[in-house]
Amino acid sequence: MPLPFVESKGKCHRETGKLRMRFRLKLAAALFFAIIATNHALTQLATIPAQGADAESTTPPRFDVISVKPNKTADTMSRARLDADGLAAENVTVHMLLLESYQLNEDQLLGEPAWAKTDRFDIHAKVAGPDVARLAKLSTKDRRSMFRQVLAEQFQLTTHVETRQLPVYVVTVAKGGPKFKQHVPDPTHPERENGSGWFSWGRGKLVAQGPTMAYFLFALSLELRHTFVDKTGLTGNDDFSLEWTPEDMLAPSQGNSDGAQPVAGNSGPSIFTAIPEQLGLRLES
Repeated sequence: MPLPFVESKGKCHRETGKLRMRFRLKLAAALFFAIIATNHALTQLATIPAQGADAESTTPPRFDVISVKPNKTADTMSRARLDADGLAAENVTVHMLLLESYQLNEDQLLGEPAWAKTDRFDIHAKVAGPDVARLAKLSTKDRRSMFRQVLAEQFQLTTHVETRQLPVYVVTVAKGGPKFKQHVPDPTHPERENGSGWFSWGRGKLVAQGPTMAYFLFALSLELRHTFVDKTGLTGNDDFSLEWTPEDMLAPSQGNSDGAQPVAGNSGPSIFTAIPEQLGLRLES
């Protein structure tokens, strides 16, 4: 299946005490949207649909103030939140911002400089007062796209897209139906009720509360570096719980990751076995 492929190049400059980073990200928007228009399976992969009041979309305002500072702590956790007047991200990499802002999977992004995955930053961006109301009307997707201004202005980003053949996994509902539960909204955390939900990740373990199926599979694609295309037809908000043995703990089977068997001492299933067994979803390579 043809997928949009993003290639980036660049280097890091430090001068007069001010951190300046430059690299080129090649992404041809015209080709990107041509692919989506001719292959419906890709629309949910690249564009996560908003839900409820979040579905109203408008032209995103521009950030009035952007602050980017290197994060030199030994913290391994990244944090990001969408505020009423902008966004705040702590200990994030440029790689993370690229995937989020362009809604890409790992295998759709190529050629970044090494520092894009290793150097970490604290980023705070705010819109001007008159734009706060406009910001509130944006879909989650449009708000994430605003990361692109940070990438362009602070990291001198340019874009271009090409197409390549990549393996993907089409996800449908298995015989017997889904094995996860419909989400019950939590009034104590209204910020989670926007289709993106809440995620808790561990090594070989995932708990998600309230995301749509499209967003759940998008998040799973980013974490597992496999592309999952949603063909379930499910549009509601659900709760998911999944446990598996990570790939680096599996013995390869004929070079196919979806046929891998657990290494001795690891009794858990591979992710490709866990998804059908625990979620009631069918995977087709």
